Amino acid sequence: MALLGFANSMLLTHILDSQVYAMYGLFSTFTTAVITLISFGYDASYTRFYYEHGMTQKKFMWTCVKYPLIVLGIFSIVLFEPSRSLLTLVFGEKLAYKTIIIMFFYILFSFVHRFSQLTARMEERAGNYILSNIVARSGFIILLVVLFFLIKDISFEAVLLSFAIGGLASILINIFVIVKVFNAVPHISGRTTDRGLFRYGFPIMLNNVLVLLIPIVEKIIIRSLAGWEILGIFTATSIFQTVALMILNTVDNIWNPIIYKNIDKPDKLKPMIHTWGLSLTVLLAIGIAFVILLRRWLILLLNRAYYNANIIAPAIFLGGCINFITVIYGVGVNIKKKSIHHLISPIIQIIISVGLSYLLIPRLGLIGIGISSLSSIVVSRGYRMILGIHYYNTGNSEWKSFIILISSIIASVMSMFLTSLYWDIATSILLLVVTLLVANKDLIAIFKLFVSLFFNKKKKQEKN
Repeated sequence: MALLGFANSMLLTHILDSQVYAMYGLFSTFTTAVITLISFGYDASYTRFYYEHGMTQKKFMWTCVKYPLIVLGIFSIVLFEPSRSLLTLVFGEKLAYKTIIIMFFYILFSFVHRFSQLTARMEERAGNYILSNIVARSGFIILLVVLFFLIKDISFEAVLLSFAIGGLASILINIFVIVKVFNAVPHISGRTTDRGLFRYGFPIMLNNVLVLLIPIVEKIIIRSLAGWEILGIFTATSIFQTVALMILNTVDNIWNPIIYKNIDKPDKLKPMIHTWGLSLTVLLAIGIAFVILLRRWLILLLNRAYYNANIIAPAIFLGGCINFITVIYGVGVNIKKKSIHHLISPIIQIIISVGLSYLLIPRLGLIGIGISSLSSIVVSRGYRMILGIHYYNTGNSEWKSFIILISSIIASVMSMFLTSLYWDIATSILLLVVTLLVANKDLIAIFKLFVSLFFNKKKKQEKN
């Protein structure tokens, strides 16, 4: 999926002009935020209480989608209101009603897709999950490539239509899973209520919406201060965020079921948090080192007009990767149901991001964008990780992970100012050496963890 996301961004820079590509970036972030808002936190509650809701599966799903459907109806009024103020603010121009209709259907299909994906994920139907993800995230690109060869000049409307068709196709893939779950004999323990689902999910929804609104605000500010061309270059770095988000989805899909199945087994769960946290931090540092080393050639996969994106590529990639470290070390916030901190974290992020953007972009241009984006993420996610460890201490010192993470941050910032190949090689090697020295003997445990992910199930099957 990470490779497909990388390929998508690469192809889009070649078949879309810079303004349409920048609008595509705004559309992608905007609709993701909208779908998160419409879900109203019930998607998070659906995952958290999947094994302990005390209802039939059909009733549980309906309980989780009925209020989001009401929110979708209210949002559609905002979407189609005559002045179209919201969409004009986001996209910088007044969109035609036919364009908005296509966008509405894409949002509807994506909302249904989200809950069907969560069902496939919690039922451990990896085949359905992967295939529907591929179709949803990459199927539309095939339509755009065909259009490119037919008409050459692809409009923003054509991009939306391709997204909508891909979203509908992805839903069809998971229908079998949902039908099977509906007809299954319920054997779910525990009990929850509408109020319990809302109280848990609503703060998480606010966090997710704010987190997704931050890139939209950043892009609007960049467009205002630096113009469409710089915004297009910044949007091109989403190729690195896409890879990071795919890794995050993978970690999240494996991690959440493990957490909620072992939530009452601290002796088993705490060592897992320690090992997973250190393992992913080591992988992050290795990834940052290779992005710094190869950034010139990776950017060449895009249209040459976006070549300067290589300056901030390591910082943008790191900003995305910190999220999957937060998923591990910040889990104590979820375990103790302190979801209010999911709301405070993005507020910190947006204050820092907006303040530094106005301060640094006029002076440093593209580098100012990289610094403001990375700084806001580091502080807000650091807040979540520290609280997570405070609420659910692993019993181990996590200093190794934080030293490696700080080293990765320093390397990414240095790479924005020291852009020669010589410095890239030196920075990458130094980061790898620091990572290996700090991790030391724990590398054996890391190796065993990843071996167990691939071979443990096979061994159990052979034993049985």
